[in-house]
Amino acid sequence: MPDQSPEQPQQPPTWPPSESTAEPTRPPKVTAKGVSHMQWEPSEDDGSNELPHPHHRPQSPQPPAAPAASGAHDPHDPWGAPPATPAGQSPPPALETRQPPSQPRGYFDDGPAPHHDPMAGQGHVVGQHDAWSAQPEGPSGAHQPYGNATQEAFDQLSGPAHPPSSQPLDSTQEWHPGPPSGEHPRLPHQSGPHDHGHEAHASGQRAGAAFADQLREQPSEPQSAPAQEAPSVPAQSTPADHGEAPATIQVEPEKKPAHPPTHGRRVRYTIYGVGGLITVALIIAIVWMLGAPPPGSSSSGEEPETAPETDTTALVDSEGQINWDLYESLSASAGSAEWMEWRHGEPPAGTAAEDEQAQVFEPETSTVDANGLERLYQYGEAADVTNWRNVQGQLAFVTDNDALSGIDHITSVEVASDLVGFTPRPGGRWSDEGSPELELEQGSTADCLAEVERDLGKPVDMARATGMEMNAHAVTVFSTGILATTGISGAQGGTCLALPEGYVPTAVALTSNNEFSLVTAWNATERHAILAVIAMGDQAGSYQSSWPEPYPGLPNPGHFGSAQLLGVVELPVSAPTSLSAYSNASASVWTNRAGQVGGPTAEQVDTIASAGYALVGSLEEKRTVVVDLAPLLAYVSDSYFSGTGDIDPFEADQAPQIASELEFSGLVTDVNAREGEAAVSTRDGTVHLVDTTDLRSLATLGSVEVGANPTCLEWGAHSEALLVTSRADATIQWVGDGEITRQLRDERLHDPICASENARTDVLDYAGSAPSVLVADFEGQALHSYRFATARFASGAEIQLEGDFEYGGAYSPDGKPFAVSVALDLDD
Repeated sequence: MPDQSPEQPQQPPTWPPSESTAEPTRPPKVTAKGVSHMQWEPSEDDGSNELPHPHHRPQSPQPPAAPAASGAHDPHDPWGAPPATPAGQSPPPALETRQPPSQPRGYFDDGPAPHHDPMAGQGHVVGQHDAWSAQPEGPSGAHQPYGNATQEAFDQLSGPAHPPSSQPLDSTQEWHPGPPSGEHPRLPHQSGPHDHGHEAHASGQRAGAAFADQLREQPSEPQSAPAQEAPSVPAQSTPADHGEAPATIQVEPEKKPAHPPTHGRRVRYTIYGVGGLITVALIIAIVWMLGAPPPGSSSSGEEPETAPETDTTALVDSEGQINWDLYESLSASAGSAEWMEWRHGEPPAGTAAEDEQAQVFEPETSTVDANGLERLYQYGEAADVTNWRNVQGQLAFVTDNDALSGIDHITSVEVASDLVGFTPRPGGRWSDEGSPELELEQGSTADCLAEVERDLGKPVDMARATGMEMNAHAVTVFSTGILATTGISGAQGGTCLALPEGYVPTAVALTSNNEFSLVTAWNATERHAILAVIAMGDQAGSYQSSWPEPYPGLPNPGHFGSAQLLGVVELPVSAPTSLSAYSNASASVWTNRAGQVGGPTAEQVDTIASAGYALVGSLEEKRTVVVDLAPLLAYVSDSYFSGTGDIDPFEADQAPQIASELEFSGLVTDVNAREGEAAVSTRDGTVHLVDTTDLRSLATLGSVEVGANPTCLEWGAHSEALLVTSRADATIQWVGDGEITRQLRDERLHDPICASENARTDVLDYAGSAPSVLVADFEGQALHSYRFATARFASGAEIQLEGDFEYGGAYSPDGKPFAVSVALDLDD
């Protein structure tokens, strides 16, 4: 989030008085390789005027390449402009893209979905129409937990699914959202003031025909057969006469002469063995001198052909075929340690300290009693601990403890007038208890989960919005198909939603300003994957940027009270693993919507998102898919500003559309989407930068060589650079202007899977800040914190950085962390 604080004096007081900042190394390594691309165009007789069979899987055509136009590029963009074209040479070719059709499948409900009382943070879930208002509650008594939920009802929307299709819907076709008649199966529902919805899940049958070899009829009597080659056993012939049994040869024992006492059994065998070895050696030497091929090889010197071995550990083979047995096994293991190893690769062999990096400096950590809690801090005298702000959120981890949800609540930064601390600890503003996350144990989110009638399962992925709004709630998807929101102390109480049965979530992302949650999910029974589109509604009165009523799908500060499933998009990949999204709304935490009377007004249209896209990555399919969100955003805007004032599950022409695809030479480990540009990391240690100005004609901006096996790409809230976590090298790198601008290695980092910067505190006229990065160390079972830039007290005095980084300490959950998501905690 850009700095929203007022300007500081030109020469603010410093603390310590004068210290220099080391200049980071910037090794420029920019190339343009590793990307191939395709253009999709339907043939004239592709049958696009007929709805395809619901279980037909689309085949990837191989049309000729088409040139693509590169969009304009901001020269001030921290990712850098496209590489300059030398004189006399042609500019780099644009990525050829193919444009397979999106096949939306809508979920419908008889009525609107209710809302829940969440916490304000960074995440999003959606709902519809009215929501109960919820004001954050302060501490009561001697002990007050950070999570104080107020809402207890949830109504989940779902409906009939449009069958998967491999062909585009013609504009003249009728698109039927569900079967014309008959009862729809019902999903578990929540009680509330709205009508209950019908359950919807994708219909279909498992494709594939059973195959069995025919047994050959065996004759009752032996027959002659050609001898098969064997390296040391001569071929044996059998009697040709079928009417006679093979002759039985009786071998009588040979009469052995008496040997002298010196010819004992062991002595004789030793002599025979030595003689045999000498004979074999002489034969080999003679054959080699004569130039004859060695035994077992062909006379032409070529190796005999052997049948290729099938790699049973790969989900996708060299021919692009999916191992459906492994697909089913992986689906069942989502969120487990086995899933994480497949998803993120093997952990590093050692730590950074075993190579070259010394230990990062760690300042002394002290404690101060403030508001009934022992606060941790590194800088200040703690004489004035007023004017508090903190950063807090959720940590996701793999655990063997069945009593835990795999989600903890943590605080990562605390700043006051005379105090700065950046040590992760459990709990929130009023509590030091954070394991497990209380939102999942009590309050409106927990009440919603109780109505779903499913086990929660294991956390698979977690996300928060990255735009200019508050981003109060995180959204987590679990292995059983549940989506749940969890917040911060200033925005308590969340909501949940269950995907249709049979769908296993693999990734989740929020659009920039909390309009939509997007979820990729596998279906092992029907052997396909979807992108679920969920409109998120906040709660009235939470912040000054909150709407007076919930409007799911419009920008909001992320204090979610409802989640509404609008439909799904059939994906052209079967095994998506990563996801990122962007929307271009211009609203921010400064926006004042609280005093508005009535619904959204005409002057607010310009603050609503009109364009956006989702970027889907598939690890072993080595592909990314760009999904255009513009039709969805236009539908939502029209509904609120010129329509009925609410939104229903989308029709085909209102659904997000598949815009293009990219293929890569390496395994696609993660993706990151932002305005006009995207980043794609591959396991060979490359980050590819892509121009997304034209979603249907993508162009390469170049690539950056980073550490081995980059597992996580995150956009920095403070640095405004791309953070790349390379698991195999135990390294965190900052990429800007097409090069590596900063690199973190420390002996404390055993197995980093994902790093992200802390949220900013210096917004809304507040000066205090502690720019730092959080690193989820999987096998190290810790969440580490490192400061990387100048910090400030709330009074404005600066704290210079000693060296490139400072270590702030670690929080250790009861398991292996893989994702962290935090937000600024505000009351309003």
